[in-house]
Amino acid sequence: MEGLLTVKRLTMDNSKLPAYPIVLPHPEVDHTRGLTKLEVMTMAAMQGLCANGTLFKAIEQDVNIADPQQFIASMAVQYAKATLSELSKQQ
Repeated sequence: MEGLLTVKRLTMDNSKLPAYPIVLPHPEVDHTRGLTKLEVMTMAAMQGLCANGTLFKAIEQDVNIADPQQFIASMAVQYAKATLSELSKQQ
């Protein structure tokens, strides 16, 4: 029953691994469902960036960025990747 209790370490980088893996009891099924770690970290970063009213106002008005939503989305991905990179160094 070891296969039920452990998640196979896939040959991909940490950001593509599932954030909350679902281990299926069938030994021939080698996949998981759900969001990747990168997607979950990006979602959290995006929420934080959007909740920061001062930053949001500066991006929309003061900095004069053509597409503020794209800018915030890009920043969220960059923060998420940096966090995952830093976490992988500590393991």
